[in-house]
Amino acid sequence: MDDGCDRNGSGQEVSGKYLMGEIKAHSEALLLVAAFTRYEEGFEWIRTTIEEAWGVIALESNEFSFDQTDYYRATMGTDLRKKFFALDRLRDPAELVGVKRQTNAWEEAYQDRQAHPETRPLNLDP
Repeated sequence: MDDGCDRNGSGQEVSGKYLMGEIKAHSEALLLVAAFTRYEEGFEWIRTTIEEAWGVIALESNEFSFDQTDYYRATMGTDLRKKFFALDRLRDPAELVGVKRQTNAWEEAYQDRQAHPETRPLNLDP
């Protein structure tokens, strides 16, 4: 059956019917956390927090300017800096929902310290 769809060999055609490919677990992936803030203290705090919770950070990028948008200005201020943290072991991608919930809680915990005037002094994206 040629219906013009590119099935990339994920399934097969039997008696004129297309059978879907087998569902498989996704392979493990590297956990990468993007962090941005105006404060060096924010980067230091999240580095320590990540390592205490999830283990060794294998790679850490240099800080760089995050000035591609003004979207965060009202809640985070100006002169934002960004960096990436990569953990040292691969993880099941199914953990990502829990990881995102954890990073949201960390953002709130950092905000609750009230060390900075912004309503969102640290942004985390796993």
